[in-house]
Amino acid sequence: MILFSEDIFNTKIPTFTTVLEKADIDFLKDLIKKNYPQIFGESLLVFQNQGNEVNASNFRIQVDTHEYSLKKFKNLKDEKLLRKIINLTAWLTEKNNPFPFVFENLQGETITFDQERYVYCVSEFKHGRYFSGESLDECDTVAKAIGRMAKTINSCPQSLYTDNFVKHYNSYTEIFQEMEESRDKWPLLFGEELAFLLKSNWKLIIDIYSEVLNFESTYASLEKKPFHIDLHPHNILIQDKSISCFLDIDSFCMDYIFIPISFGFQKLVRQSICSMGAAKDPTKFKTIVNCFYEGIRSEFPNIQNEFANLNLYSNMEILRRINGIFGLNLKSQNRKWNHVLNIQVKGLTESKLIFDNISK
Repeated sequence: MILFSEDIFNTKIPTFTTVLEKADIDFLKDLIKKNYPQIFGESLLVFQNQGNEVNASNFRIQVDTHEYSLKKFKNLKDEKLLRKIINLTAWLTEKNNPFPFVFENLQGETITFDQERYVYCVSEFKHGRYFSGESLDECDTVAKAIGRMAKTINSCPQSLYTDNFVKHYNSYTEIFQEMEESRDKWPLLFGEELAFLLKSNWKLIIDIYSEVLNFESTYASLEKKPFHIDLHPHNILIQDKSISCFLDIDSFCMDYIFIPISFGFQKLVRQSICSMGAAKDPTKFKTIVNCFYEGIRSEFPNIQNEFANLNLYSNMEILRRINGIFGLNLKSQNRKWNHVLNIQVKGLTESKLIFDNISK
């Protein structure tokens, strides 16, 4: 297991392609023409984003010299929740936190349904490249933006709370017991390579699982607020050395905000360590980690009060995702997220190395 190696997030430029069936293009054009006549034009072109998302499809809509984003939500069950999130991100944008502006349709709604009840949103198209972590300036910029968002959320009115709570302890015991009892089936479920990875790291996973379980009663008492729970490199766009936009607004959930902050810290810092070749350079490694920490702390000093728990919080979110992948494989032989299992498992070791390097 090679730590801090390149992964799916090393792609720096968002890629859009016209490779869509004509029927799909005609359908989307008709959807826009009927619901968003203010942006429709006969020259309308549709391009699909070639990203890593499983639960949504993103499109770039070009009309003459204007560009828009169209997002199709595949697994959204609660449209009221999406409306709340759109209201929350509009409020955050007013407070200097960059999120895309969502357009209203002909009925004055920010979301649109097709005949199969799939949900769509149209927003302004934001240009930029993904967070690469290739410089300390970029790390500082993004860290400060995350700290600024956390500071803003601390004063968020409860009327904007999203009410979709992260389930950190949902089915943990059941799933992990079943995984233990199914060890001989791992190669069949996950393939030989991932089965070997799991066997090599199983003690670490179980040790962290036990640590997380011991925190359950404390976690239950912590105040939960809405925060973006998936701040990975491809959910942050950079333009002209500043943040153009935070993406994937449906990743807002109710949680103890230091958990998604710590998870995002780990994901973004490991990307920077990889990009700057710092994995085997202790001085550069430590410099990157502390640049990010100080960037967040400069905008959100509260993080220093949780200094000792940041690795635990990061591991809680990583373990939740690992547990989810295990559950999909065990319950329904669903392998759609197996391609990121190695990233999550390595993250447990990388997280400790990162947070152990913060200077007190």
